[in-house]
Amino acid sequence: MEEQSENEKEYISLTEAAEGSPYSQEYLSLRARQGKLKAVKLGKNWATRREWMDEYILQKDKGEYISLAQVAQESPYSQEYLSLRARQGKLKAVSSSYF
Repeated sequence: MEEQSENEKEYISLTEAAEGSPYSQEYLSLRARQGKLKAVKLGKNWATRREWMDEYILQKDKGEYISLAQVAQESPYSQEYLSLRARQGKLKAVSSSYF
C-alpha cells in the first residue's frame, strides 16, 4: 500500500494541471480520454504528471488542433455555440483555412 501511495504522489490532478496551464480541467479531461494527454485513471479521476503536461503544452505550441465538432461531442456545448464563442473571442480558436 505504501508503495502505491508513493507512486500516486508523482501525479497531479487535472484541476492542478489546469491551474498552471492555458487549458481548463474539462479540456484536459477530454484530451486524456482521447489519449492526447498522457494521463492515468486514479479511481474515478484522471491524473497526469507535471512533465507530461510540459510535453503536452510544447506539443500544442507546435500547432495541433482539434475541430469544434470534436470538442462538441465530448462537451455539453453544441458546435454552433462553440463557434459563436470563438467568434466573440471567448474561446481560443483558429479558422479551418488556417490549417
